[in-house]
Amino acid sequence: MEILVFISWSGEWGKPLAEHLADTIFKYSPLKSWISSRDIPPGENWYDATMKASQQAKIGVVCLTPGASKSSWLNFETGLLVARLEKIKIINFGERLIEPLKRYQAIEAANRDDWVKLLQDMNSEWNNEMCQALVNGWFPDWQKFLAERTRSPHVYFRDIGGASQLCNEYKCSEG
Repeated sequence: MEILVFISWSGEWGKPLAEHLADTIFKYSPLKSWISSRDIPPGENWYDATMKASQQAKIGVVCLTPGASKSSWLNFETGLLVARLEKIKIINFGERLIEPLKRYQAIEAANRDDWVKLLQDMNSEWNNEMCQALVNGWFPDWQKFLAERTRSPHVYFRDIGGASQLCNEYKCSEG
């Protein structure tokens, strides 16, 4: 039985992260990812497609990059997921959690053990050894992917209303 995983993201940095997760760790059967950037065809009503996917999903994954918790789109999708699903997973990529998102236990994107626990929780048929093997095979490439995206620890670029900002240790300045 297929388990649809709805992956929510926001911003320039969130999109490649979400797509990378869909292509790697969330592709193993029975998991099947749904991500708006790929699964809403051109010309389709994005609202209807998002509503339908949120109704069909069994698990919701929210990718929180710096500044994403202030995104109205991410909060809209998170609200849909919270209202419809029993499992919502927050993956923190260096965001300082604020209400209402800080009510939910988050995993740290760079923590190997958190990924093992996440996979076990997402699919009860996978035992600890299977999850360990999946994460151990995937994690080195994941670390490399994160390093390429961040350039240096806890430094990210994001666009807010067209203004580029540099975010360092959760504080942003005009860049």
